[in-house]
Amino acid sequence: MFDDDTNVIYADKSITNINNVLDNELKQTSQWFKVNKLSWNINKTKTDGLEVRRVQVTKFLGVLIDEKLSPSNYINILMLFVKMS
Repeated sequence: MFDDDTNVIYADKSITNINNVLDNELKQTSQWFKVNKLSWNINKTKTDGLEVRRVQVTKFLGVLIDEKLSPSNYINILMLFVKMS
């Protein structure tokens, strides 16, 4: 069984702090998954690092979010729908 709706979000000005906090969170989340008989879907896992791929845009709760938290990708898609109707 996969848990496709799990999100770990953290922001900080220090990349070192981000790496440390997210490393700890991912370890705890992984342990929780094991206890609850869930597993990572690595194809849907998106972040910075060597073991999972980094993406510039991802979908979160149906909204496209880019790495700068800009809504422009989502707005562009909405504009396409408006023009089509």
